[in-house]
Amino acid sequence: MAHAFDVIVVGVGSMGASTCWHLARRGLRVLGLEQGPIPNPEASFAGLTRAIRLSYAEHPDYVPLLQGAYKYWEVLEEESGEEILRLTGALYMGPPNGELVSGASLSAEQHGLAHTLYTHAELEENWPQFQLPDSFEGLYEDKAGYLLSERAVEAFVAEARKHGADLRGGEMVTNWTTTNSGVRVQVGNNEYSAQHLVIAAGAWTGKILNDMSLPLVVTRQVLGWVAPPRPDNFISDKFPVWVIDGNKGEGVHYGFPITPDGSGGEGLKLALHWPGKKVDPSTVIRDKLPNDDSDIQDALIRYLPSGRGPLLSQRVCLYTNSSDGDFIIDRHPKFPQVSLACGFSGHGFKFASVIGEVLADLATNGKTDWPIGFLGLSRFAR
Repeated sequence: MAHAFDVIVVGVGSMGASTCWHLARRGLRVLGLEQGPIPNPEASFAGLTRAIRLSYAEHPDYVPLLQGAYKYWEVLEEESGEEILRLTGALYMGPPNGELVSGASLSAEQHGLAHTLYTHAELEENWPQFQLPDSFEGLYEDKAGYLLSERAVEAFVAEARKHGADLRGGEMVTNWTTTNSGVRVQVGNNEYSAQHLVIAAGAWTGKILNDMSLPLVVTRQVLGWVAPPRPDNFISDKFPVWVIDGNKGEGVHYGFPITPDGSGGEGLKLALHWPGKKVDPSTVIRDKLPNDDSDIQDALIRYLPSGRGPLLSQRVCLYTNSSDGDFIIDRHPKFPQVSLACGFSGHGFKFASVIGEVLADLATNGKTDWPIGFLGLSRFAR
């Protein structure tokens, strides 16, 4: 049976758009299907910026993937002519034995990454904008900063199309089936066929793969921008990307420097990374709810009083959280002609440029040289 496409990608967000780009660069016939417009303003990359860092607190095994991601962000910049990656440095603060500082230190040491440890007094001296508990220490790395996330996905889409990818918005997948020679994907009354299917549908992945009972929980996360009284103290030459791991389960907050050109939004951006409120992605309220800004104001009151100012704007982002907080990237356990990527748990965007290559490898070769074994489905069976 002749197939109209080599690979169909369901979801043209962060990971799906990157996958389409990588596949199209290899000369493959690619169909990308997105339920909303392309790019979709309600996808999880919305909100203008996302952090990128190498000394990865989550686990040292992510570092080789991150090194690949940096490489491919630079390739995307070269191909598209767009600035996407900005290195401002990043500062991680918290109890020295907490997951953030100790985890970042472990990754930096295992992989020989340049980093500097700071005592509480040194943090106060170098970054007086913060007000931190006496017990807090910090780790700083230069090769970290942020990505212009919406611009990045636009670049993936544009470059994929230049290489011949067929990307279609307003196409909600209603069903998919496997055949002896590939897959069929149903969108309303239309049916498309391909040799391989990649499912990278973000918060909707659990619905599309409902037969697998994936351990996923979707949460609603609020991003906010405020107007600090002295904005000059928060531009990137004085103020890095930052993450704070609160004492005694007080949550993890993070933020960005002000971008005077407005590319990162108007004002000082910050958010609560963890925890979030469980929601259904199909019915989530994206408009402002009462107390939406409480987590943002709490971080300002507690850690960054010099940045406290009126809320200028906010956005809602959806996290698709796996049960252990690690990504899920694998082939379908029953159908080798299907691959999936999900459960990015609020820390995946920085990897998108390399995850696209991983998924392109799985779709074309059935395997990849990238070290993704720790992200496979088999860990849940154990």
